[in-house]
Amino acid sequence: MNPPNNYSSMPAVGFNQEAEKDHYDLFENMLTGIIVLEVIYDASGKPVDHRLLRANAQFEVQTGLKREEEVGKTSEHLSFKWPDEVRQEYYSIAKRGGSLYWERYNESLKAYYDARVFSPKKGQFAVMFYDITKRKLAEKTLAESEELNRLLFNTILDGALFTAPDGKIFAANPSACNIFQRTEDEIRHVGRNGLVDLSDPRLAMAIEERERTGRFFGELTLVRKDGTKFPGEVSSAVFKDKDGNVRTSMTIRDITERTQNEEALRRSEERLRMAQAVAKIGSWEHDLVTNVMTWSDEIFHIFEIDQEHVDASYEEFLAVIHPEDKDKVNRAHIDSLENKFPFDIEHRLLFQDSRVKYIHERCEALFDQNGKALRLIGTAQDITERKRLKLEGTELLRRIESLILQDERPAQRIAAADRRARTDEQAKRLSNRHRDVLQLIAMGLTSAEIAARLNISQATVITHRRNIMRKLGLHSAAELTAYTIKNRIVS
Repeated sequence: MNPPNNYSSMPAVGFNQEAEKDHYDLFENMLTGIIVLEVIYDASGKPVDHRLLRANAQFEVQTGLKREEEVGKTSEHLSFKWPDEVRQEYYSIAKRGGSLYWERYNESLKAYYDARVFSPKKGQFAVMFYDITKRKLAEKTLAESEELNRLLFNTILDGALFTAPDGKIFAANPSACNIFQRTEDEIRHVGRNGLVDLSDPRLAMAIEERERTGRFFGELTLVRKDGTKFPGEVSSAVFKDKDGNVRTSMTIRDITERTQNEEALRRSEERLRMAQAVAKIGSWEHDLVTNVMTWSDEIFHIFEIDQEHVDASYEEFLAVIHPEDKDKVNRAHIDSLENKFPFDIEHRLLFQDSRVKYIHERCEALFDQNGKALRLIGTAQDITERKRLKLEGTELLRRIESLILQDERPAQRIAAADRRARTDEQAKRLSNRHRDVLQLIAMGLTSAEIAARLNISQATVITHRRNIMRKLGLHSAAELTAYTIKNRIVS
């Protein structure tokens, strides 16, 4: 390769032509950019400017500029600039010799450079430089990342520790100090074994899992400075630092309050379950959005459906309802949704062995603010025994009344006839609706059942019952039943 004209036209500085060609080859093929500039002086010998004399091939690579467009230009026309204080430093080196090394951001080229400045001859200075922008940006990113990590480490609410696999602690954040009620120096001094309850059987399993998988997440019993133990949620992971050393990060959360709340909830649910079992009351819920149904243990017991049958559907529960009561149950559910009114009904269950259960069921629909139904929630209670006792009591009253009527003495019969005459007179004051209600009361029906039978509200039934007792001068359901039997209102 022949040297360019601007190089060969320069006066030789102690080199013959062959040595000068070798010097050019070295200059041209350097892996760093290099430029040579001369200082321009005024008449008084004061440096006032500089001119680019030559540049190697790497000049273009490192700057993105064309050397043929830059060589020969003074500072005013050069595409790269230096601050005035930097130029004066370069001029000083050109005058007195010496060298300078720096890493600097060049504003005109928008890049970072690693450079060495020296004087090849008096009145000249040369700059060997290399673009380190990528490295500087990576360092900046790393520094920002480290600063962010430091801020996170110091501000997160969870305790954080950096440890060695053997349990030595290198750092603890303020939250860890607060959780363990120790200073960072105290935490470092006691190490991991001073913070964890060594008698906790889960500790050995945690260490084994971390060694096997590199991670652990679970609960351990931790110890404060005063010796009090508390439940902690621990997350641990193994990593290597920048020097290749194996380290462990640990985050710790005091879950005392959560554990207490969970235990309180468990006890509450257990009390509710026991109460439902004793009262033979079960609860159920139907999420109308997801169409998911859930039932309490007692519901499965009442409807005699295998609790292990996790796919139990609403249809399976409906299948147990007595055929004569299915329409009533379906209608109640629909009314609850359409009329936004809770229902309260009694119905029967019919099993394959012909057994019958009496159920008292309550249900209410929950709606959002726009009136859309979200859930149906309800309870079901087995009232079979109560119903049986009530029916037996009604039958017993009938038998007692029959015996009384059959065993009356003549005088008593006369008195009874007088009483019947008076009650007959009182009975004439009863309306047909009162008589209907009176007959159903004597048959042992509840107010809810009478309301359903007569297609009136339960409140209306209660009002009729009160008016009947007032007109007849009676005070209880038993007296009403006896009255209907004596006066043959019910057959």
